[in-house]
Amino acid sequence: MAVACRRRGLGGRLLGRIREAAREMGVDQLSCRVERLEDEAAAFLLHRGFSVEHEECLLELTALEELPHPAPDPAVRLIRLPRERAIPAFLQVYGEAFDSKPWSQPYTADEVDLALIRAEDLLFIARGDRPVGVVWHEQLPDGRGRIEPLAVSGEHQGRGYGRALLLAALHDFRRQRVGVVEIGLWRVNAVAMNLYKSLGFSEVANWYYLACSLRD
Repeated sequence: MAVACRRRGLGGRLLGRIREAAREMGVDQLSCRVERLEDEAAAFLLHRGFSVEHEECLLELTALEELPHPAPDPAVRLIRLPRERAIPAFLQVYGEAFDSKPWSQPYTADEVDLALIRAEDLLFIARGDRPVGVVWHEQLPDGRGRIEPLAVSGEHQGRGYGRALLLAALHDFRRQRVGVVEIGLWRVNAVAMNLYKSLGFSEVANWYYLACSLRD
């Protein structure tokens, strides 16, 4: 908002109109990303019914030359699937991994199909013929690598499958001569944070999502 228009109640009235329009559209919650809770926009929203919903952070890895190799496990194998099988397998594993987690952001088949550039960017870990874990890793137009999401079905967590998938993805990036790999996560996801940092990732940025319920 222009400086000359501040402190005249225009921001509050604009927010009120946004709330009204959102309710008419059937929206249950408003959300806004802010870089710092001390910023003026964050302070404005926090004084008008918004609260911190969650914090996210970005981690980076730049040293890909001395990566360890996954410990072999004869019970599982790393596989890639053709596109028509990879998309439903991804959706299945993602749901089994995250349905009960606060950071679950479910995909639709159409969303995956639109965003997935190459089927081989989805790497699965399978027991027999059943995929039980997946990592989505892709090289971005600027040459950086991105990993997100990394998921292991709930009943198979705690067996090192996430670490094996992450290492396999990182070795793919090293072969592609990618220099920097990034991965995002919610701050409260301590298991994932510990895994990433154990392999050399370090935090480079963080931000917050503020939310306000529109339910009466």
